Amino acid sequence: MTKFRSLITAAATAALVLSTSPVSHAAPAPQAEVSADVTAAFAVFDRTANRTTLSYNGHKRLRSASVVKLLIALDYFESRGPDVVVPPEDLARLVPMLRSSDDYAASELWVLNGWEKIVERMVVKLGLEDTAPPVNVGFWGYTALSTS
Repeated sequence: MTKFRSLITAAATAALVLSTSPVSHAAPAPQAEVSADVTAAFAVFDRTANRTTLSYNGHKRLRSASVVKLLIALDYFESRGPDVVVPPEDLARLVPMLRSSDDYAASELWVLNGWEKIVERMVVKLGLEDTAPPVNVGFWGYTALSTS
C-alpha cells in the first residue's frame, strides 16, 4: 500500500506543479504541424479559472489505447471508497498498470471489475461527454473518448 500511495502522491504533486506553474506571456507558444494523415485533438484546462481555455477537435472521439487505464484505476478506488485497503493481489495489478502501462494487469482489472461497466460508471461520475465503452468489450483499448 505504501508504494501505491507514494505513486499516487508523486502523480498528484506533478499535476499540481504543472497546473499551478506561472504562465509566461512573453513569447508566443511554438506551433506544431500535424501531418494530414494524423488526427489530433487536445484541450487545455485552466484549474484556477475552472474552464477550458484552448481546444482543438474537442469532441472528436478517438481510440483511448492506454488512457482508459486511468478510468480503470479511478473506478477501482471509487467503487471501494476512500478507506480501502488494497489487497496485495490488486496492488500487484494496479501498480504495474499505472507505472509501466502493463496491458495484462489492465485486462485482469477490466474483467474483474465489470468490463464496459467500468467506462459506463466513470462517464456518469466524471461527466464525460463523448466517452463510450468499446463495441467489442474484450478490447478495452478501443474505448472511445475525447478531450471534452
